[in-house]
Amino acid sequence: TVFYNGPFDIYAKIITRTNTPLINPILKYNWTYQSILHKDSIAMTNLSGDSIWFASIPKNIFGSTINYSITVIDSFGNTITISSYCYLQRGASDNITDTVIIGNISGTGLYVLPFDSRYAYSWSRNMFLSSEIGNISDTMTIIKIAWMPTGTGVITRSNQAMYMKAVDASITTLDQNNTSFNPNADGATLVWHGGMTTDGTLNWQEITLLYPFPVPTGKNVVMYFMDSTGNASGNYPWHCENATNMAMSSADPTIGPSHLAGSMLPYRSYNRLCLGKMTNDQNAVGIYAIDSPQDTIVMTPGLVQPVKVTIENKGINNLDSCLIHWSLNGVFQSTTYWYGHLPERYIDTITIGYYSPNAGNTDKIVVWADMPNGQKDTLSTYDDTLKVNSFSKTGLKLWFAPPYLKDTLYNIGPFQINVIAKSLTMQPLATPRLYYSYTFNNITNNDSSLLSHIFDSLWRVSIPVQAYGTKVNYFISMFDSIGNHILIADSFYVKRPGSNNIVDSIQVGTNLTGGNYSYPFNTNGNGDNWSRSLYLSQMMGNSNYPVTIAGISYVTSNNYSHTRYNSQCYLKATSATVIGTSNTYVDPISDGATLVYTGTWTTKTGWNQFIFDTPFELPQGYNLLVYWVDTSSLNLCNNNSTVNWAYNQTSNLGANYTATDRHFTNYYCQSSGGGSQAY
Repeated sequence: TVFYNGPFDIYAKIITRTNTPLINPILKYNWTYQSILHKDSIAMTNLSGDSIWFASIPKNIFGSTINYSITVIDSFGNTITISSYCYLQRGASDNITDTVIIGNISGTGLYVLPFDSRYAYSWSRNMFLSSEIGNISDTMTIIKIAWMPTGTGVITRSNQAMYMKAVDASITTLDQNNTSFNPNADGATLVWHGGMTTDGTLNWQEITLLYPFPVPTGKNVVMYFMDSTGNASGNYPWHCENATNMAMSSADPTIGPSHLAGSMLPYRSYNRLCLGKMTNDQNAVGIYAIDSPQDTIVMTPGLVQPVKVTIENKGINNLDSCLIHWSLNGVFQSTTYWYGHLPERYIDTITIGYYSPNAGNTDKIVVWADMPNGQKDTLSTYDDTLKVNSFSKTGLKLWFAPPYLKDTLYNIGPFQINVIAKSLTMQPLATPRLYYSYTFNNITNNDSSLLSHIFDSLWRVSIPVQAYGTKVNYFISMFDSIGNHILIADSFYVKRPGSNNIVDSIQVGTNLTGGNYSYPFNTNGNGDNWSRSLYLSQMMGNSNYPVTIAGISYVTSNNYSHTRYNSQCYLKATSATVIGTSNTYVDPISDGATLVYTGTWTTKTGWNQFIFDTPFELPQGYNLLVYWVDTSSLNLCNNNSTVNWAYNQTSNLGANYTATDRHFTNYYCQSSGGGSQAY
């Protein structure tokens, strides 16, 4: 008896014992539906050497009995036939209606349940009682099962299988004399096969059964788990419960599960079960698959891509009609009215529309179905909607790169745009050109600029300064070697921040004397100095509205004059309240920061001011991360004229955080990082 309606994979071991080649075996099967006998046959496929043969019997109707057989004739004329059958029984709904925990945690963990990752091969059996499952008065279906680990390791296992068997309520313990592992001979049903990779947390590690298992009213359940990964993954303990004769296991580094003798355990596994029960699911439809497009398609000029989906009758009644809807990049498309005749769990594939892919870009397609047989769907399993993000691969890469421009900007520019552009064929890449239009006072002007090559596939261009109130649209249009047209486009609006929000400057901290030579960087180092500093929103005055930062200043009481070359300042808006404890250098561009200043300057007594090349918008409520990179390559280490910058210890700032680490590296003149803040 099986509780799903197919397809059914049939494997047979057929070996010739003479030199006569084996004739391709045929699987014959028959079933009766509505008192009519149906017959069919399938040529089997050789899978492994000359012994393992395979065929798959298609889906069938619940309530049917499928009889199947294989007949071969040997070289002496003997006829050999093997046969079997299965009955297709409808189980409870796979609509999750309840979740239960089986057992209470005991001890510190157990390695062997449900499998033992310390060994290449293992198996286990566990007993669950009807009173724990909740099927005392109703049939319940086990849809998902989960185990809870006691550690945070990550292991990957493969070639696993799980079986389940319903037993009478009077059977509350396992048979101590049955020490072998043969679920098929025990009458158990395969409910899942595949592999498991744990997520490295202490949370439930869950799998969804491929074949949900119905547990009849009042029945207990025996769960069989087999692990044939073939290699060990180390220690990985699971939570368990004290129990007597309710679990058995075995493991070995070389011997497969079917040849291992098990032993009884004083524990059983600690589990979570997701359950369903019989519901009024007469009329139900689900999207079984999006067959076209795939995640990636190869783009050609003029390509028209079909949208092809497979629907499944999820209800008990035959499905005669339904509506299939879809959207493309958020735009609703025409609805398809489907008509047909699908018995329960049968599927049909339909083309519901066509579209022209956006070359070099990703199209988002969402498909959903409703109104089975003109009725409201009686299942709420969220299986009626699927989506796919389909990338149209071309002969070149072309997309905007971070840091991205936001839809609304509170500075007048210039506006730096980064682009990834690279030919994927032998045809060299032409220099990309950015086309942009800017609309101000209802007057639109158009312009364009060639991009500058930075390195590898990174290109860069800047849109000039624009007046507040300007709408800017920009795009890049290119063709690959086979003629595909690739277009990327975006836009932004230049908004004035409101006069009541503007202040001339904000001073962070109160100390103007003393200090530390390392912040924002060491002016008498050997070059290649850097630092990171975090300033919270309450310091910057942007708690209630965005601000535009046009420059930054640092104060020193020294009168030494040091000239530095190619000093760079980067800014980043962040929700982080700490930088972290690592002294490792972080590349500002890779970290998503924006270059706002590059220049040569000379230290002076008092405030040292840096006016940004590009004003920076700090959104409302965000903190500010400041990166300095100094690549002067100038060694002033031995001139005894260290410049000290005034700074404030973070503990004196009165802010709601524990640390803001300032990290720096001074090559040749070595220093370490600490927890203070540039002033």
